[in-house]
Amino acid sequence: MSAARNTRKSETVKADLAQRRTAAEQRAKAQIQVLMSEMILRRCRDTAEALERLQMRMPLGFSTLADLMAPQPWAIRDGLVLGHLLTMEEGTYTEAMEADAFDAASLDEVLRMEWAIADEYQAWATTYADTLRKLADEADARAERVRQRDQLRTTTGEAKGRSRGRGGGL
Repeated sequence: MSAARNTRKSETVKADLAQRRTAAEQRAKAQIQVLMSEMILRRCRDTAEALERLQMRMPLGFSTLADLMAPQPWAIRDGLVLGHLLTMEEGTYTEAMEADAFDAASLDEVLRMEWAIADEYQAWATTYADTLRKLADEADARAERVRQRDQLRTTTGEAKGRSRGRGGGL
């Protein structure tokens, strides 16, 4: 018995391999598209959840350090911050949603990024700075109250000590 000879021609093998490679690339592209869609859907859900949380504690406000550091939904396109999804103009909002140009970030984070509109940046920077000033003023006021309380204790403690030492009895 002799071994079977390869009856395929090299051109046929090359054509089969090219066809298989094309089919594999198409399957890979389809899988990549599915993964991209899932990623976009996940981001949409995360943003929707952030918007729901914000709407539940309306009005939108930044009065504590936690508020400044909490993730917020921002429209960000081509590396530029367009604004907050809850406060931006309707047209820009629609464009951002259609282009999947949004993400969650803290106010602190977005203020370190580039902004498309200087006035929009200025408004958020003012909000940020005003909140920090208010928090610093409150901390200073608490520190002053503690200092005054301690001074009062020291003063009243010294006065009590002097009155005991005089022996003012009969």
